[in-house]
Amino acid sequence: MSNDASKTQRIDLDNFNTVLGKYRATDSVSLPRSRNDYERPFNVFGETDPGLARTDNEDNFGFFVNNENHTVIGAIADGIGGHDHGDIASKLAIEYLLQQWREFQAKNIMLDPQLVDMFLRSAIERINTLVYNRNREEHNPYPMGTTLTVAVILKKFIITANAGDSRVYRLRKKSLKMLTEDHTLVAELVRRGRIAEKDALTHPYAHIISKSIGPAQYVNPDIIIYDRFPDDKFLICSDGLNLHLSDKEIEAIMIKQQDPKAVVKTLIMSTLRKGGKDNIAAVCID
Repeated sequence: MSNDASKTQRIDLDNFNTVLGKYRATDSVSLPRSRNDYERPFNVFGETDPGLARTDNEDNFGFFVNNENHTVIGAIADGIGGHDHGDIASKLAIEYLLQQWREFQAKNIMLDPQLVDMFLRSAIERINTLVYNRNREEHNPYPMGTTLTVAVILKKFIITANAGDSRVYRLRKKSLKMLTEDHTLVAELVRRGRIAEKDALTHPYAHIISKSIGPAQYVNPDIIIYDRFPDDKFLICSDGLNLHLSDKEIEAIMIKQQDPKAVVKTLIMSTLRKGGKDNIAAVCID
C-alpha cells in the first residue's frame, strides 16, 4: 500500500510534467530489535499555514509512504523571503523530488542508505539546476530560491538532506534532537562562538540564508545517515515554526500528542498563538 501527499494548496503528481552522503552518524547504541518492530506501518501527516502576518504562502511540503517496502520520504521547501516567486521555487522542488523518488523507488526494491544518499545528492543537484536555469531564462533581478529539507526513512536508518534553515527533528525516548544544521549566517556565528544562541532570533542578520536551492549554479547539501529505532518519531518543519517555538516546547508537544496529525495541528496552532509571523509547514512521521 502506498500513499503520497504534497501541498502548497495541493500538488497533483500524476498530472505533473517535468520540464547525492558525507558520513554516517551513530549517536546511540543500537539495541536488538525484532523484525516486526521495523515493519509496522508508518503514520504520516503534514500541513502548512500562511501564518498571521502574510497573505501569501511560500512553504510547500510533500511525502510519499510505501508500507510494502517500509519506506517514507518527507520534505519541506520554504521559498526564500524577499525574492521573486519563492512559492514557485519551493513548489518545483517538492514536485520534482517526489516524482524522482517514485521513479527511483520503482527501480530499486532493496534500498540501502548509500543508494539513497546517491539519489538525494543527484536529485537535489538537478532541482537546483532546474530553478537556476529558470532564473536565467526569466532574467529575474532577485533570483527565486528555496530551502529544501528531506528525510528518507528506511527500516533501520534515516537519511537527512538539507540546504537552508528548514529542519528535521527526532524524538527518541522523550528526548528531542535536531538532526540537521541551519544554513544561515547567524547559525554559523553561533557555531563559531561569535554570538550566543539566545541572541540568534533577534540578530539583525537572522534572515540571511547561506545555502539554498536556485540562486547559485551549484549547491552542496548536507546529507547524513542516522540509525533509526522503531519507536522514533520525526518532524520536518520550516523556520516559521521554530521562530516562535523553542526545542523544549516542540519536544513537549511531540511527547504529549501521540498521533502525527495531532502533533502537527498542535504545533501550528501554538505557533499562531505566539504571533505566526511567517509561513508555517510541518510533517510528522511516526
